[in-house]
Amino acid sequence: MKGKYFVISVLSCLCAFNASAQTRNQDSLIGGATFEITQSYKPEVTQAPHPEFIPTLPPYDTTRPSFNYNVPQQTLFYRYSSQPLRPLAFDVDSADEGFSNYIKLGGGNLSTIYLDAGITALKGIDYSTSIHLQHLSQKGSISDQKSSLTGLDVAGTLHKLDRTFTANLGIHRNQFHYYGYDHTLFNYNQSTVRQAFMDIDLDVTMQNDVAGDFDYKPTIGVSLYSDQFNANETTFKLAVPVTYNIDSSLQIYITPGANITSFKNSITTQSNNAYGVGVGLNFSKNIFTGHAGITPTWGNNGNQYFLPDVEVAFTIPETQFAFTVGAQGTLQQNTYKELSTLNPFMYNTYTVTQTPATEIFGGIKSNLGNNITFSGKVSWWQFTNLPVFYNDTLTDKKQFIVVYDNKVNALGLQASIRYQAAQTFSLGFSGQWLNFYNKSLPQIWHRPGVRFTGDVALQPFEKLTVTAYISFIDELYALNNNNSTIKLNSILDLGAGAEYEVIERINIFLNANNLLNNNYQRWYGYNAYSMNIFGGVRLKF
Repeated sequence: MKGKYFVISVLSCLCAFNASAQTRNQDSLIGGATFEITQSYKPEVTQAPHPEFIPTLPPYDTTRPSFNYNVPQQTLFYRYSSQPLRPLAFDVDSADEGFSNYIKLGGGNLSTIYLDAGITALKGIDYSTSIHLQHLSQKGSISDQKSSLTGLDVAGTLHKLDRTFTANLGIHRNQFHYYGYDHTLFNYNQSTVRQAFMDIDLDVTMQNDVAGDFDYKPTIGVSLYSDQFNANETTFKLAVPVTYNIDSSLQIYITPGANITSFKNSITTQSNNAYGVGVGLNFSKNIFTGHAGITPTWGNNGNQYFLPDVEVAFTIPETQFAFTVGAQGTLQQNTYKELSTLNPFMYNTYTVTQTPATEIFGGIKSNLGNNITFSGKVSWWQFTNLPVFYNDTLTDKKQFIVVYDNKVNALGLQASIRYQAAQTFSLGFSGQWLNFYNKSLPQIWHRPGVRFTGDVALQPFEKLTVTAYISFIDELYALNNNNSTIKLNSILDLGAGAEYEVIERINIFLNANNLLNNNYQRWYGYNAYSMNIFGGVRLKF
């Protein structure tokens, strides 16, 4: 920078000198001169301005969001059935093997012999079996008042080829005696009054395990039934239900089936066949679930019926209350096995007549909290050829004749409620009221109009289980010796049972029936057994 100022100073002096010379001599000429000016330069970069950041909100989204929710209706119903006073053989949970088998043996008054055994240990990776053997024999204080019930049930399941094959075999022999006669007038030997029913029942079922559009469960079976007095009945059963899944909320089903029965007694041979093809659909949409279908059915003598099968359930949103309405049609074949199981004291010489029935109903079911469930139903029934029983009053009245009421209507009311607290306490009641009207007979003999049952199960501590039951039956009518309709006394039966685990493998039990020692009659002339108490031991292995 100093050099810069020096050059400028020299140039200024020279210019001043030249100007002075020109003034002194206006005519003199001065020669040309060249000047070089040198300047030092240092480049500099201009500084960028610093930005100022000011926080601001993003712009508003004016698009309205749309949310679609598809939440299926979640309605839970818990049903608990009362446990009988005898154990049943069930598969043991694989998480806790425990003891797979048991045998229960006991005895008591009324010459009671009791046997109950179950075996479920025969099983593998793809198969399981269960064997159940039972026997109960009793003898009352009345002459010929004795019975013996013996049964063997075997079930097996096999899983192969993505299918489940199930076979069930039942062999039962139930023996009764006709003791409902006037013992002061008649004296019969054992062969005359002893009746025994032999039943062999076999069925096989196949079901697909892999979920798909088609589901099927064909079943084929045969039943052989006979009694002590040369009556026998053979039944062949076939059903092939098929379901097509359109989607998760709609299914179409078709259920062809046939029951071909031949009954033979000492007088005649009678056919008793029923064929049907049920078609319909199952649906589930929001708060509505149910099914709708019809079953064209062909019975004896070329009779054809169109049996409805409709039920719709409506659930109140955000509640556990569900209402149902529907219509259900059935065809009861009235086989000898069906009727004699209901009344073992009937004659085996009867005319086979089938009973079509239609029920139109409406009901409600729900939960109250976590422990209480209840349900109720109101029904209107129409029966054609309803079978009823009355005593043979022309002889000794120890057996019952089967007759049919051509057309009967009935109004029915059913209700049930149950309280369940885990596995420690259970209490339940159920009842049915049935009022028959428009009947052609004076009464619907030996078909009760009122039924009421209750049961309780209590486990005060781990090794002790206590059970009890109550049964009440009323509106029961019969035909007496004068061919007059009479009302039988109400039936009230109380019973209780208890079982205690002495050690890990041994339990002791005690059961009691008819604790009130009531002398009631379910069938006219047949007094019930008196109070029966029996006990014994159960061995687990």
